[in-house]
Amino acid sequence: MGKPIYGVLLGLIFLCISGCSQQADEATCDQVYNHMVKLKSLGEPAIVRKVNADKAEAKRFPFLEACVGKFSLRMTQCLLGSSGIVAFKKCNHE
Repeated sequence: MGKPIYGVLLGLIFLCISGCSQQADEATCDQVYNHMVKLKSLGEPAIVRKVNADKAEAKRFPFLEACVGKFSLRMTQCLLGSSGIVAFKKCNHE
């Protein structure tokens, strides 16, 4: 009984080493969220940017839950490299 479980564990470890590292971590997702908030407020007066940033804090945790371990590194690189909200939204379709 020990050998099949050992094989399964080795398989899971291999999958995690090969695939898990290709997913976004919390720090990367936090950067993506900050970038998204910044892009949404481009061109707004400073006071509006501050209000929007304060409102966005309430949505940070749900975003991180949806992102960490689920977004690919390729997608997060696209999101972080976007220079406008339209380009940001297009990253979901790549």
